[in-house]
Amino acid sequence: MSGSVAFLLLCMVTLYVFTFIPIVHSQQYQLENLQRTSNGYVANIRLLKGSGPYGNDISLLRMEVFLETETRLRLRIKDAVQKRWEVPNIIQTTTPPVAPQQTAYSIEFEKLPFSFRVVRNSDASVIFSTKGLPFVYSDQFISIGTTFASPSPAIFGLGEHVCPFRLGLHFFKFYPLFHFFYDSC
Repeated sequence: MSGSVAFLLLCMVTLYVFTFIPIVHSQQYQLENLQRTSNGYVANIRLLKGSGPYGNDISLLRMEVFLETETRLRLRIKDAVQKRWEVPNIIQTTTPPVAPQQTAYSIEFEKLPFSFRVVRNSDASVIFSTKGLPFVYSDQFISIGTTFASPSPAIFGLGEHVCPFRLGLHFFKFYPLFHFFYDSC
């Protein structure tokens, strides 16, 4: 993977791939108590106002960011108060107790409204950004939006999609990150 960063987002969310659509949403989350840990970051995300399309929004979330290797990070957002069903650990990764000394990426956070972005250090390319896009975390619906700097980014093996390994992006495409339906290749 010369010069590229493998970005692994292990959340049970639906990833919306937007190309040029401005989205207006009524929710507003705020990042609170961001702290650096030995292997990443932890913080709370609080719903300040509004509600998602289905109601029953979770008002307090916990975010954990693990800097696993020089080229991979793992981000987890979960209900901070109530234990919920979570996607089984189908990808067997080991989170080291200490972050690598150097990484090929950096992660940046915006407190209000909450957003984050992952940036490649070598050329300052934005790999993943949620800025200005919907973030919904309700009782039975979770979604996160992203944009890409390139009109045709190379995305491989997102979530459980491995057939074909390189994903095609269209004007407005939905990719569930975890599901029980498997296409034959």
